[in-house]
Amino acid sequence: MIEIKGFLIQDDGDPSVGNNPASWEFPGPFYFEDNEELEEFRDELKSLMQLQSECPYVETFEEIEEQRALEDKWIADQEEDQRQHDQYMVSLMNPDYELKKG
Repeated sequence: MIEIKGFLIQDDGDPSVGNNPASWEFPGPFYFEDNEELEEFRDELKSLMQLQSECPYVETFEEIEEQRALEDKWIADQEEDQRQHDQYMVSLMNPDYELKKG
């Protein structure tokens, strides 16, 4: 059994022709027997929303949370890399400076 907290449907729109971006939330929970049933439901939602939107894309709340977590990790990794680089540059300019780890 798969539990999904909800779905977010988004359409980027085309502002050049007056079609503004839009999004719709469908909070759950929703329950599915397996991934196949989940994907069938996602396809049905997308098909239904094509009446309102030219090219909608459907994400689960869980997929959005996972993407945000990956983005947060990437940002933290970049900040750590920058911190280490800054420490290294300071150590080059000041031979008495001791590099700190972690």
